[in-house]
This record gives sequence, C-alpha cells and structure tokens, in this order.
Amino acid sequence: MTYPIEPPPFDARAVFMHCISDRISNENRELLSGYVDRIAKSENAFDESMKCGNAHTLRSTDFRLGSGDGNDPLDKIDDELGKIYTARLAKKDSMGRFYYDEILKSADKCPSCGHLAAREIDHFVPKDKFQLLAVCPLNLVPICRDCNRRKMNKQWTTPGSVPLHPYYDRIHSDRWLVGIVEESIPATVTYVAVAPGSWPIELGQRLASHFEFFELNQLYAAQAVDELAVLKGELTELFELYGTSEVVATLERRLRGCEKQATNSWRTALFRALSQNQWYCNGGFA
Repeated sequence: MTYPIEPPPFDARAVFMHCISDRISNENRELLSGYVDRIAKSENAFDESMKCGNAHTLRSTDFRLGSGDGNDPLDKIDDELGKIYTARLAKKDSMGRFYYDEILKSADKCPSCGHLAAREIDHFVPKDKFQLLAVCPLNLVPICRDCNRRKMNKQWTTPGSVPLHPYYDRIHSDRWLVGIVEESIPATVTYVAVAPGSWPIELGQRLASHFEFFELNQLYAAQAVDELAVLKGELTELFELYGTSEVVATLERRLRGCEKQATNSWRTALFRALSQNQWYCNGGFA
C-alpha cells in the first residue's frame, strides 16, 4: 500500500490550453483562456500546500472564480471549467485525452491500496468544489475503481485525516505495514499500519487514517486467506519431512523475494509475520 509515483511532466497551463485548442468556438476559447493565469496560480498554491503538509487548509473558495451560491455570473464559468475535465480530458478521443492516459499509465497498481489495478483518475481535491484545479495534473491521481468509489468527493479538514498522496508522500522505503498472526484454526493474518518513530506525528496519523478509510486491513486479510490455504499443503509436507527449521527457511526465502518487490505489500508483511511466529512454524499452519 501506497507507493510513490513521479509527478506528471506537464503543468496545468499546458493541459488547459491544449484542452481548449480545438472543437470549441473562438468566442468560448478566448473567454476561457483569459483564466489560464488563475489556473496556473492555483496549481502553484496547491503544490505549496501539499509540500508543506497543509492540504487540510485548502479552501474551495480560493480555487474557484464565483461564490458558488448560484447567483454569481462567474459560477457559470466555474461550471465550464469543471466540464473541461469531463468532456475535453477524460473523454475518449477528446483533445486532452493524451494527458489522461499518460497519468493513468504511470501506475500499474492503485497507489491508494497498492493491490488493485489503477483504471481511473481521481481528483485529490474534488473538481466540483475546486474548479480551478479540475485539470491540474498534480491533482489528478491514478486509482482503482474500488478506492475511487470509496473516496468520491470527500474533503478532509483536519491535519491527521488527509489521505496519502503518491506524488508527495514518499514513504515506501520505511517499513510500516505489519501482519499479525491469529493463532486459530485455521490460522489467519490481520494487518495494522505502524508508523516508524522517526516520522512526524501528523504523517503517522495520516497513514492510520488512510489505512482505515480505504479499509486496507479487510482487503489484505482477504488476500492472505487464499495464500495461507496454499501454504498449508506445502508446509505440512515440509514439516513432516524436515521439521520446523525447513518451514522457517522456506518462509524466509519467500519473504526475501517479496521484499525485493515492495517493503510494504500485504504479501511481504504476511511472510514476515509467519516466519517470525513460533506457533505457526511449529505446525500452526496445519
């Protein structure tokens, strides 16, 4: 679960201008292009807030043109800005679809859960409230369908509740995903997120919030059930022939292989927990 992605190599100004470069009347193009500087400034403000850990302080009123009450003439422009993403960037064969595809293919797996395929793009802050960030690449993140449905248009307003952002929160090299062996018949494994002591308190809170919000224990534990079922037959045979030492050695080999792929995958945490659990290695898998 969550791994870093390099930020897109293009900015909001370039994306916006490309999206309105064709298949639009000259009048509308001229009108919308008059707001490109505001879009660029909004991108810079978003970037600074994310780098400083102040995402919870972002106010939607600072990232739209109108008041949002429906009576302000600029509210209609805000509506148009939001539609540019839907009709001119996300839609297949649209002017800006190239940017959508480039962002999407930057991640094979969803960075929010680290497990399912990333098939959609999420607005880290919702486009219907932050219209000036509707096509800002830093606000567009690959995501799986399940995580996207869970997140929807939610906005976080407390510092420890903001979910992790794969362009900014590079926590993949620290070990924080822990598996816990439940000594039951059959054996099961649950998962918890434990922030290293060297982390800022707020980052640890955000990790815990992210883990709970996206229900990652449930997701990972369900995958572990199938893995444990496969291991049962293999380890039973090894245990009968060679004893506990070969069971431990086998689990440690699997652990080393998983660690080469990812420090905090559910499978890495699983084999770490199993290889270190005396009850399991002494036959608890049977």
